[in-house]
Amino acid sequence: MLKYIKNKNFPIDGIEFIDFTPTITDYKCFNHTINSLKKLVDTEVDYIIAPDARGFIWASALALKLKVPMIPLRKEGKLPKENVSYTVNYKTEYSNTTLEIPNIDLKNKKCLFVDDVYATGGTYYASEELVKKSGGIMVGGIVLYNVLIDDNKNLYQKYKFMNKKGVFKVETIISLIIFLGIPSIFLVLCIINV
Repeated sequence: MLKYIKNKNFPIDGIEFIDFTPTITDYKCFNHTINSLKKLVDTEVDYIIAPDARGFIWASALALKLKVPMIPLRKEGKLPKENVSYTVNYKTEYSNTTLEIPNIDLKNKKCLFVDDVYATGGTYYASEELVKKSGGIMVGGIVLYNVLIDDNKNLYQKYKFMNKKGVFKVETIISLIIFLGIPSIFLVLCIINV
């Protein structure tokens, strides 16, 4: 069972931070979560793609289970410039930032995005742009938690998380979780089959 703590007004006022440390520090819970994510991947992928930094935790563990490599998309300045192929500026729910992809030839490679939280879609869109610039194909993504902000329906359409023509398969798992006595909703979105 996924465990997390919600913190209001962090890192800035108006943002609710989702802290998955309780899942990561519980071996059985962490293993169960990664195995659950693995079951959602029903298409062949060549690489797992994950944004800096919390996405690395889930993506690297899932990559090991799938026996595929993981590509870390780094925040600007975390890699020497000569090790960076492309950069993309994007907006999150609380900041403007830049992601960079290392020098890896992704020509015609199928990539799956993995992160912990979906809020505005900005990180997914930036990651997809980096994959495309590198010649790869983003076949979809998996997130642990959907913040369900007001704009999400429009962003889903914009970022192709849902497509009326069935280009992406969307699988939503909803389960009620009681953690610290607070009921919460856990959503896993799996988007595959481009």
